[in-house]
Amino acid sequence: MDKVLYIISGLGADYRVFKKLDLHDWTLIHLKWIKPEKDEKIEDYAHRMAAFITHPDPIILGLSFGGMMAIEISKIIPTWHIILVSSVKTYHELPPFIATAGKLGLHKFAVKPFFKVGAPMLYQVMGISLDEDKRLMDEIIADADLEFYNWAIDKIVYWKSEFVPTNITHIHGRNDKLMACKYIHDFKEVENGGHLMVLNKAEEVGKIILNTLEAIS
Repeated sequence: MDKVLYIISGLGADYRVFKKLDLHDWTLIHLKWIKPEKDEKIEDYAHRMAAFITHPDPIILGLSFGGMMAIEISKIIPTWHIILVSSVKTYHELPPFIATAGKLGLHKFAVKPFFKVGAPMLYQVMGISLDEDKRLMDEIIADADLEFYNWAIDKIVYWKSEFVPTNITHIHGRNDKLMACKYIHDFKEVENGGHLMVLNKAEEVGKIILNTLEAIS
């Protein structure tokens, strides 16, 4: 097996949040988000994302919304293993406020005000405190595509998947403020880990990932 790991970043992040992750001799291939088509379903979007995967039976790591997309891709092509970080396996693991936002349509008005409020709220939600991590989030916010964010939040709110791949490892932080671990089942815990622990607890998260990769290789 080629030591190749496909990674999909989260909604409030991009490939830069993986910069501290040391997976030794594994090659990381970042699947970049693509522009969604008008009213595109998440299933159709996953088909287009899957077209960029060139290795058979890939191992895919998805962060947050990227984990949901990894699961959608696993419905389309055979996968060797799916690794979720700070994500959910089914819509049942999403926190209740997301379903409430969907029922009331509140999410449709959330994106632009959120980015206007800016970084301090995002720091808290993501669980970051180091100045260098805050600077990185500032850069990501500055580069944000609000059209994509609106589309993606809509897909999260109305996601109704109950499919769980049998070949899956879920890594989650005990202090995740966005996707609280009390709603998550069957996961490898990172103590004091927040939603963006792949950045500020990269060593601990990396060890769990490496152990998983060793076990399945």
